[in-house]
Order: sequence, then C-alpha cells, then structure tokens
Amino acid sequence: MVSPPLYRAIGRESDLRDDGTHINVNETIDASVFKRWRADPTYRSANLVEWAQRKKVDPAQLQTSVRADDAVALRTEIDHALAKANGNYQEFLRRADSMIEAEVRSIAAEERTRAVLEGLASLGYEVSE
Repeated sequence: MVSPPLYRAIGRESDLRDDGTHINVNETIDASVFKRWRADPTYRSANLVEWAQRKKVDPAQLQTSVRADDAVALRTEIDHALAKANGNYQEFLRRADSMIEAEVRSIAAEERTRAVLEGLASLGYEVSE
C-alpha cells in the first residue's frame, strides 16, 4: 500500500486541548534543508512552503539553521550588522554573545517552570503560576 506523505506543520502555534496546552519547544529547521531547497528546484515540501509563506521568508535566502517560530536567522542578522559596523567587531560580538546567553537562560527557566507545572497538573495537583 502506498500513501501520500504526511506533512506535519512546522513552527505551529500552541495547541489548546482538554489535557492542557501543547507546544513545540526549540523546533529548528536545519541549514541542510535550505541548502537542498537551493540545490533542488523540485524540493518544495508542502509544510516548508506553508511555513515560508506564513513567516514571509524565502528559504533560498536562509544560510543557517533557524528556529521554526522565528524565521530570522540570528547569524544573518549578525552578518548584516557587522557589514554595516564601523569599528570594534569584538565588542559587538561580546555584546551579542552576552545577549544570547541571557536569552537562552531565560527561555530555559521558563520551560523548566512550565514542565514542572504541567507535570504536577498531570499528577492531579492544582497548579498556577
């Protein structure tokens, strides 16, 4: 038996169900996907096309892995900023690294809290933030 491919949504919004809210966390699209997109004009999976239209991006222009919920590749932003910068690249990179580390810590803390609360709720505890 042959069946058509099953395309799951990329970077979909959270899904509210009877058992709680379900969300994909840190879903990324690997750079190899965009490389294949550029190399093979017949490679246009329905879910990737839908994602690109929803995020208003051209997959052929993406050179690095990106978070599915944030179609702008940080590396591309940094490259553009460096091209425009007149001066101290090291300071710029140090500040960017610091901002990234702080954001990752913040996201991780939020996800740990969410996971603990969901776990307690699944055990029957009444929880709130």
